[in-house]
Amino acid sequence: MKQFFLGLGLVAVLTGGVGGCATNPETMTEDSLLSARITGSVTYRERIALPPGAELYLALLDVSRQDIAATVVADKTFVPERGVPIPFELEYDPADIDPRLSYVMRATIRRGDNVLFMTDSSYGVLTRGFDESVELVLVRSGGTEPIADAELTNTRWMLRTLDNEEVRTQSGQRALFLQFEQESGNNSVFGYSGCNTFSGGYLADGARLSFDGLASTRRACRDGQLEDRFLSALQQTQSYLIQGNWLILFATASEIATFEAWYE
Repeated sequence: MKQFFLGLGLVAVLTGGVGGCATNPETMTEDSLLSARITGSVTYRERIALPPGAELYLALLDVSRQDIAATVVADKTFVPERGVPIPFELEYDPADIDPRLSYVMRATIRRGDNVLFMTDSSYGVLTRGFDESVELVLVRSGGTEPIADAELTNTRWMLRTLDNEEVRTQSGQRALFLQFEQESGNNSVFGYSGCNTFSGGYLADGARLSFDGLASTRRACRDGQLEDRFLSALQQTQSYLIQGNWLILFATASEIATFEAWYE
């Protein structure tokens, strides 16, 4: 069995606990010894939809040995077909389960390298009074700040990916963002592109979106590559999609940038 090293970047801990009868491999039938399943659902408290391409990772871990990394007994990754609660089944080999040991379920929801939701405490299964059914509640990654309503205008959209590459904000660094405003029929947009601020106009008609007359300040930048890519993506934008608290920009049919709604 492969080793699993604890950490938020890989997987996070599930909350809660459900009492029930422990699974005892010694009392299983011959057929059930071939495989068994942990069933349940995954949810989170925020009333937002997952962005396209978000994946749910589930892992059954042996956490009995405190002096070594937890061991993965079974795991799976899949793209949810529906919003929360997300039902799941995780198959495992009962021969890998020792009733004297302790097992937990852990999970994350991520999009690419960006962790969206995680779990923050242990959730026992199978042995020591826990059963094979779990209801998992995940928490939002990145803090507890309130999430903006998913409206195109009057929402601060933080840049998360460019050309399917995650945009990371270093500690103490100002986040790159975009904000649309509409007053008396005047559509305006402004934001921060990594070194300079910019502003201009935009046209939105149904799913169509384009930017017009974008201009930025002329501050000298040590590394302006990210800024150039950001502004170039805006110039190429032809349409957009909002899903939950995510804004996705498209050039023709390809995704070029994603943003997350956020309050400062």
